[in-house]
Amino acid sequence: MKKFDFSNPAVVKLCLLCEGVRIDSRVLKEVGKTFAEDRFRYHRASRIPEGFKFVPSEMTLPENIVCAVYIEEKSPWLVKKDKNGKIKLFYQDHKEVCPVSFTKRPRFFDKKLPSGHLCQQIAVMYGNYVLGIFIMGWCYFPAKGLSCKFCSIASNWGEAGLGKQNVKYITPELAKEAVKLALATDSDRIKYVMYSSGSFPNNDRGFDIQSAVVKSVDEVINDN
Repeated sequence: MKKFDFSNPAVVKLCLLCEGVRIDSRVLKEVGKTFAEDRFRYHRASRIPEGFKFVPSEMTLPENIVCAVYIEEKSPWLVKKDKNGKIKLFYQDHKEVCPVSFTKRPRFFDKKLPSGHLCQQIAVMYGNYVLGIFIMGWCYFPAKGLSCKFCSIASNWGEAGLGKQNVKYITPELAKEAVKLALATDSDRIKYVMYSSGSFPNNDRGFDIQSAVVKSVDEVINDN
């Protein structure tokens, strides 16, 4: 590892993606409160440390290099607070490498919609700038044994997945409520809207369901 230039954040990112990272409990306890939690984890991407419910969605290295967080208990990399309370990345526990930051938790997450749902049950933030809506948390193909290789529906909506707390079928009305609230509280960070969905047995029916949600969100965006 000595041959790598740790002053280059791109090199550090590659190391973190290959070797994972450990996060000190003093930092980890702020995830889900101050820092955004990873809402849609792909199967076995991260191991949640015992005693905690969440892991961070991502972290930012110097020069605005964004890196996914993969918890690995044997990793030589450790995120912890220094003696001044600043969050930094260390190698082999003691060699200070660089400061890091985690994505802030959106303000709209715990707010209730007129429907009574929490906004985060309808829409979430992917990273710093993308508002994500998972229109249909069910898919025709896994039931037929034809899941896409990197599909996350089974792990996210299964027993241990965070997706199970969300609304499984997003109607145009619910999407409109959620986007309206998200823009009211976090418009300073929302730059894009991303839609995801499982597949419907009838392609035309599936397209109609998804396009209706997109159109309802467009109405809100055009009014802002």
